[in-house]
Amino acid sequence: MSTEEMTQPQFSEGDRAYSHYIMRWVTVKKIDHTVRNATHGVTGSPLPDTTWYKCEDDDGRTHLLDDGHGNWDMARLVPPRIASRYGYGQDPKS
Repeated sequence: MSTEEMTQPQFSEGDRAYSHYIMRWVTVKKIDHTVRNATHGVTGSPLPDTTWYKCEDDDGRTHLLDDGHGNWDMARLVPPRIASRYGYGQDPKS
């Protein structure tokens, strides 16, 4: 993934995704905000841009989850293909 691609939101409204943070499938309802040019509070190292999304899980609960801009090990939200790769199974609504 190029640096330019990593600065763009990884999801759109209506996308389905899995959150290994809450261990549930969700639907992206809205792009909330993007944090750019952040630095680590201890080391001062630059952090990747991150977009946060308002999401709704299949039980109707809402969550604010991020994409880590494609760093799927750090993101709270991953696309179905990554969820499958990590062994979280298939989207029950697919």
